[in-house]
Amino acid sequence: MKVIYVNRNHWPSNSPTSSFVCLNAHGFAEVGIETHLVVGKGTNEEPDRVLENYYGLKPVPKLKIHLVNHIKISSFLFYSLAFFKCLHLIRKENINAVITRETGFLPLLVLLKKLTGVIILIECHNYFMEMTDDLDMKSEVKHRKKHIPTERKWLPKVDGILCILSPMAKLYRNHFPENKVFISLPGTKLSEEVYSIPKGENFVIGYIGSLQEQRDFETVFQAIKLTNNKRIKLLIIGGLKAELPRIKALMEKYDVSEQVEITGWVSVVDMKNYMKRISVGIVPMRNNLYNSSLTAPMKILDYLGFGLPILSADLPSAWEFIGNGGAGLFINQVMLKN
Repeated sequence: MKVIYVNRNHWPSNSPTSSFVCLNAHGFAEVGIETHLVVGKGTNEEPDRVLENYYGLKPVPKLKIHLVNHIKISSFLFYSLAFFKCLHLIRKENINAVITRETGFLPLLVLLKKLTGVIILIECHNYFMEMTDDLDMKSEVKHRKKHIPTERKWLPKVDGILCILSPMAKLYRNHFPENKVFISLPGTKLSEEVYSIPKGENFVIGYIGSLQEQRDFETVFQAIKLTNNKRIKLLIIGGLKAELPRIKALMEKYDVSEQVEITGWVSVVDMKNYMKRISVGIVPMRNNLYNSSLTAPMKILDYLGFGLPILSADLPSAWEFIGNGGAGLFINQVMLKN
């Protein structure tokens, strides 16, 4: 079995997508599938060095990484270059299937099928079939309007739709009853180190990821304040400069600035070192359509892979991975706000 996996993000980058795609491709190769990862060029370093130094992964013979040199702001240029790279690989390497999560690549993906007969699969990480009244999604109106006609026209032509959550699969099956819609839950890579509760005078809560408005840090800071315990610390592993003003304003509002440390975005290797300080990982997601049904929080997979107990917002997306297995507890944000 030989596959091509296409993603337009620069590799490596501080996008969670970059990590997700890299881990998926590496996982395919580890189980014996020859995998050609076609991604944007983000470095001049050798791919094997990036795998080890940034993602903490050992190179495997069946993983081939193809870096496409393109302008970061030009998705169309990447899709065009990726199309010709895929066409070359399909003809040279006898590729069986092409997989992508790029909605914008769908027209060229269908063209690849028409020219070569290769199987084409789309891996969905959102839902662009219709607009929504969900208030937290209104900021994406322009983005969604752009992709709605693309999905409606081209998704019926693919060989399979891969959904990362059961609720997402239900939405797509309702729209495409004739299509093959599969649930393809992301997995995690187990840490080689055995987790143990860190020793020290403080109890450290950990969070990995972005600080977007979709993340309910107001509830987190409110909870820390209500404990009235200065020994409770929060370590935020991630965060971009543009996201910090809102977070710092909330920290000041609840007077928890001295209890919160923000690392900024770090490599996967550095992230794992920071995780050694954590006693519990948190998943503070707002209750909206995207968080409940369309996203597979990678932080949950990171916590599980490291053996950390989890405290999560009570949403279907989190239940999909934590469930009743005893790996975590769920909390309803309303409990703290009433």
